[in-house]
Amino acid sequence: MRVYVEGQALSLSREDFIGAGGEGQVYIQGQRALKIYHDPSRALTLDKLHALRALPQPPFITPQALAHDEMGRIIGYAMAALPPQSLAFAQLNARAAWARLGFTLPHALSLLDRLRAALIEAHAQGIVLVDLSGVNARVGPDLASIYLIDTDSYQTPEHPATALQESLRDPLADEGFTPASDWFAFALLAFQILTGMHPYKGQHPTLKGLSARMRAGVSVFDPAVRRPPSCAPLTEIPDPYRAWLRAVFEHGARRPPPRLEGAPAMIQASSRPEAPISERGALKIERIFEASTPILGLFSDGARLITRHKGGLRVDNGPLIPAAPDVEVGFMPLSGDPVALSLDPSGVARLWRLLDDQEITHTLRGAQAMSHEGRLYLKQGGQIGEVIWGGGGRIAGLHPVAQVLPRATRLWPGIAAQDVLGSAYLTVFPGPRRALQVRIPELDGYQLLDGRLEGGVARLIGALKGRVDRIWLRIDGATGRYDLSITPGVVYTGINFTALPGSKVAVELGEEGELRLSPCAVGAEGEKIITDPLPRESALARRGEQLLVIQNHSVYTATMR
Repeated sequence: MRVYVEGQALSLSREDFIGAGGEGQVYIQGQRALKIYHDPSRALTLDKLHALRALPQPPFITPQALAHDEMGRIIGYAMAALPPQSLAFAQLNARAAWARLGFTLPHALSLLDRLRAALIEAHAQGIVLVDLSGVNARVGPDLASIYLIDTDSYQTPEHPATALQESLRDPLADEGFTPASDWFAFALLAFQILTGMHPYKGQHPTLKGLSARMRAGVSVFDPAVRRPPSCAPLTEIPDPYRAWLRAVFEHGARRPPPRLEGAPAMIQASSRPEAPISERGALKIERIFEASTPILGLFSDGARLITRHKGGLRVDNGPLIPAAPDVEVGFMPLSGDPVALSLDPSGVARLWRLLDDQEITHTLRGAQAMSHEGRLYLKQGGQIGEVIWGGGGRIAGLHPVAQVLPRATRLWPGIAAQDVLGSAYLTVFPGPRRALQVRIPELDGYQLLDGRLEGGVARLIGALKGRVDRIWLRIDGATGRYDLSITPGVVYTGINFTALPGSKVAVELGEEGELRLSPCAVGAEGEKIITDPLPRESALARRGEQLLVIQNHSVYTATMR
């Protein structure tokens, strides 16, 4: 595709494409991104570009120049590209992400303070953000910088906005969008990042549904509302911020929040000692071991347990082995020896054996790494390859298994998701040196935020038109046949499930701490729910056919009585 920006001709290729949304496609060339509208009649106008360009950049990622086609029609605009590895605010709703990233309550409040300043600046120029959400507010890889995207949808004095999804709409905004409705959206975003839930979720004895609760001003601060165990204690929110949130959700206040940055004594999360998980009705719980530092993840080949910690890895609860935070672990196919793979900022791989700390000879590079069923994978340009071994495990190479679009593909455990010029594809890895690409039209238009696949079952978190949805997929790795269900309008709190290969059962930890057991096979029906709630900090994993529960420093086995 050829476009013209400020008189310069640019050729946009598939290699530049990063994704498509409801309004258009986005491409990146160097430090510049371009949005090309699906419908040029809806393209940004020059006067609105001038109004938006007055906002400070960053944090606002605003249009900087119009893009034209060869006939001179406006078809899009150019803007600054986001830093690589930036996160959506919604991805920080999950406490598991806090632990993995080293993100803390002071980090969260500092980000919110920067966002507060950005809103005040926009309002001073007569601009209303309208659709402020955890999807279009972004966090830089330093966990300190903020970026606000989709700014072409902002309301300016000459360009009023129109629609907004129900879960973000201010119940008091009867006269359109104003700075007051922005502060309501800000409060929603702040509450979700601080607690991991929407303020009008939970169960009330008489008021049912989000709209009724919002209109009545009955939030989770109301003592009659039962909060799920997945919600962080409200007492962890500093007093001034908690009072402001309650005033917004229950008393109709629409003012900026208090500033807390620079007041460390006010922004320390409460610390609670870890209580061992006790016997829970239908579940028999036994602790395997307790580590000296919190456990952030787990890898297993059915025998050994490799746990991820801040600063490195432990093999069977042994000494800490230093490793990068994004390290992946696989197992050599014959010996079962665990090997670790990490990438430095330039993409150079480090690959070494964990039992003797010996480096493995290789020339591997990549943009992303992934571990699945004991195998290691790298995304390297436009291909995904599986790490293969030679020389008795002393040498490693890469066996290509799939071709992908380099900028529009993301790896997660067991799965690769890519947007092929607006068409969604998932790549699964059903066995050694094998991959299967499956077209999933139901995912067209989604921006996927997180994913995981085990035992043919995939759990995805995706954003569509500012709304976050939970997507459940089962894929037959031999034929590509699949079935799918979507739960719309959720608060992202992480992906917490595993699949037991022998029994072909997927086990998920629900918002209420319940275990949900469902068959892995495509088309199979039936679900069993174990209602004895596990603590909200729990994470599910497996060792072979054994279900494991991770809680803070400890690993437990969980079996049915």
